Amino acid sequence: MDGLSETVPPEVGALKSRTGELAADGNIIEREEKEKECDGDKEEIDEKKMEVESRPGKWFRLTGSCTLALHRGDITKWSKDGRTDAIVNAANEMMLGGGGVDGAIHRAAGRKLYEACMKVPEVSRGVRCPVGSAVITPGFKLPVSRVIHTVGPMYHKEADPAFVLSKAYKKSISVAKKDKVKHIAFPAISCGIYGYPYEEAAKVSIQALRETAGDLLEVHFVLFEQGTYNAWLAEAEKKLESLTRYELRT
Repeated sequence: MDGLSETVPPEVGALKSRTGELAADGNIIEREEKEKECDGDKEEIDEKKMEVESRPGKWFRLTGSCTLALHRGDITKWSKDGRTDAIVNAANEMMLGGGGVDGAIHRAAGRKLYEACMKVPEVSRGVRCPVGSAVITPGFKLPVSRVIHTVGPMYHKEADPAFVLSKAYKKSISVAKKDKVKHIAFPAISCGIYGYPYEEAAKVSIQALRETAGDLLEVHFVLFEQGTYNAWLAEAEKKLESLTRYELRT
């Protein structure tokens, strides 16, 4: 798509990180042993089963002009128009891929995402994207135009995990708006290996998005685990107005 060769140069093929290594086909391969701090945000994923649901998700009014949609499925398959859309990657601070959603996004995007992340300057040793911040890259082989990488908090390591998680969502929205993104899809940031309880994470995320979504057109959550989806659905039904198909068309 960008006209560059798909052949991996030897010097790139030899690159290794603490969280993974670049294979000959340009994909990130997870190492057998990873440090948890570099493992990314890990919703348990059975990639053979992960497909975006074909039936419509649940829709809600998030702001006056923005709707919220909840789906079960594979976030790497989600897209809106390939021009004004982005998915959010629950990344680690090194931005070089890991497990769960992070690894799935890197594999689907191909080696050029890895190379783009390598070019992001380190703000401190081994840190390209600090906890609570966000960085945007192209989507490469993904169906969306951009990937927004954010790092959520480890629930038991932060004095105020809700503040940091809210910041990760808000920074992602801020970066999206600056790059003229109108449709954005999130995973369940910090749930899984980072230990954030689903119900608490859902509450924080929806409140943060209500405060910052503004004139975005659509915010989506694409969630794989049924328990995660149930937590977000319960919170949305509690806090937001449900929308029918007719209301969505009008």
